[in-house]
Amino acid sequence: MLELADVNDYALAQVTGGIYQNSPTTGSEIVRPAPFANIIGGTGGFTNSAGLYNFTTATSSTLAGQFVRISDVCGAISQASDGSGNLAFGTSTGTDCVTPGHGGAGNTHASREQFYHVNRIKEVGRGWLPANTWLTQQLTVNVNLNQTCNAYWNGSTLNFFKSGGGCGNTGEIAGVSLHEYGHGLDQNDGTGTAPEGGTGESYADLTATIALHSSCIGPGFLGGNCGGYGDACTACTGVRDIDFAKHVSNTPATVANFTQVHCGLGSGPCGREVHCESYVPSEAVWDFANRDLPGAGTGPAWTILDRLWYLSRNTAVSSFTCHTGTNPFTSDGCSAGNWWKVMRAVDDDDGNLTNGTPHGGSLFAAFNRHGIACTTDPGANISFAGCTSPATPTLTATPGDNSASLSWTASGTAVYDVFRNEFGCDAGFTKIASGTSATSLTDTAVANGLTYFYQVTSFPSGNEACASAPSTCVSVTPSGGPCVPPAAPASLTATAGSGSVTLNWSAVSGATEYHVERSTTSGGPYSQIGTATGTTFTDTTVTSGTTYFYVVRAANSATCESGNSPEASATPTGTPDFTLSISPPSVTVPRTGGTATYTVTITRLNGYSAAVSLSVSGLPAGTTSGFSPNPASGTTSTLTLTVTQSTKRGTYTFTVTGTDGTLTRTATAQLVKSQH
Repeated sequence: MLELADVNDYALAQVTGGIYQNSPTTGSEIVRPAPFANIIGGTGGFTNSAGLYNFTTATSSTLAGQFVRISDVCGAISQASDGSGNLAFGTSTGTDCVTPGHGGAGNTHASREQFYHVNRIKEVGRGWLPANTWLTQQLTVNVNLNQTCNAYWNGSTLNFFKSGGGCGNTGEIAGVSLHEYGHGLDQNDGTGTAPEGGTGESYADLTATIALHSSCIGPGFLGGNCGGYGDACTACTGVRDIDFAKHVSNTPATVANFTQVHCGLGSGPCGREVHCESYVPSEAVWDFANRDLPGAGTGPAWTILDRLWYLSRNTAVSSFTCHTGTNPFTSDGCSAGNWWKVMRAVDDDDGNLTNGTPHGGSLFAAFNRHGIACTTDPGANISFAGCTSPATPTLTATPGDNSASLSWTASGTAVYDVFRNEFGCDAGFTKIASGTSATSLTDTAVANGLTYFYQVTSFPSGNEACASAPSTCVSVTPSGGPCVPPAAPASLTATAGSGSVTLNWSAVSGATEYHVERSTTSGGPYSQIGTATGTTFTDTTVTSGTTYFYVVRAANSATCESGNSPEASATPTGTPDFTLSISPPSVTVPRTGGTATYTVTITRLNGYSAAVSLSVSGLPAGTTSGFSPNPASGTTSTLTLTVTQSTKRGTYTFTVTGTDGTLTRTATAQLVKSQH
């Protein structure tokens, strides 16, 4: 025997599925790779980060992947390959248990969303924390549980609920997914779960924010803007918005002006309700990247936060220290393990904190704005670079067949970190190479037809705090050869619905996907709003009464597409609906008792005219309620709360629920029983 040779005829095939980049309320589904998915049949194993695997014979996948396993209450998951070995889980309309009609009863929005985003955030974690073994283990994610308005980490699995009760399906919202995963990372980052819940909730919110670059945590979770614990959000239907400028008060949260005033009793740093307490540290970290660093809000600023955040996880304990023995409360970041201390230590580039750190002034400004810096630390507010950063590399990228060839200019004797994502230069990046001395890299964890984005930083070996600014972000779209597009669809119809337009078109031979484009002007210009693997698509991102014009292009990759189909138009009608709001957001009664009066406003949409029955929950013992009128046929009802002297003093968040028997909507407000 002279040699061993593998004589099998392999071909690369891909596993893909439709996901929301953030949530159903922020954009239509887009098709993305299914990273590290399990392959049943053929040579078995798992796909790579780009969803690619070696195809020899018929295969299937159940989304029981190398790092993430999905369990869907709606049913089993099993998608079979086509003749080329591709496994397209597809896209679908609807929510909860609605599927594309293949891939099993569990091929739901939530299954695809969780599989993609949890895999991607674990990949981010492995890039920064390569020694963390939890990130290499398989994590089970349970979706479409038969409950509503919540999600949770139970110490070993992630769990997400169906839609209902005025809330979206939490498994379909990336921000909720990443928040719950953040609890898991908190438990497994080397310091154990945060010692109090306010820090834990902030840790989870910031995990989502740093990945998605959004201050609104879980848009679409609620039917209206979040209540903000008495400082209402102005443009966020998620659970919280950690940008203080997007609240009614437009005021940075501190323990004195927010926690003590708005947060009920609980187990946060100040002994108050944990989600409410999380606002102070979360706003500080958001400010650091989006207000105080040079180039605030841009990719380079986020890159600095990524490094300081992840590299401080194994030393971080409580986010700050609260002093409740004073009135008003005070706080600082002076205790060991406080986030100010550990992030500042990671930022230090010369082993001498007293002379400042490269981004010390920005870090101090952000944390001190919210009262959680340590003002007595020598050099606390000084930005000082103790070492000279290497030159910023100049990066170029060349597409290949399921590959991208990267090269960059040398920066003396520096080493390099390489970052990639598949959403854009201002999106969150994944570190794919750490501390390499090479000045080139061939990335084979990419797929043809999808655009990838890259950046490179340089730094002296062993001193990542002395890193250069990232290179200018570059993009590249791998390709297997010259584009040979299929023919354009021969026909297209558009059917108006209530809050939607349904499109149907003729199939095209050789097309693997179809690109749906829309304009509000006949003849365009058109913008792509979605991708479909079949011959139908429902556009739900429409405004009733507006006429939309559509064309469809047949394609065999993201960039190799036909010309336009014939144009079709439709004018969607509105769905009758209503929303609730409460004013004022908070009422204080004296400790001797009294009445609190609120106006519940019913905003009627698209001709909604039904009477709305109102109820209230979450009131403290000793408090009674009444609405006038109830049911309400108009646009307002007066809610009167009668508070007795026996009602315990404190801040109570209550919920008003309105229903007509079919639709149910909610709003929250606060009742404060005064200390005086």
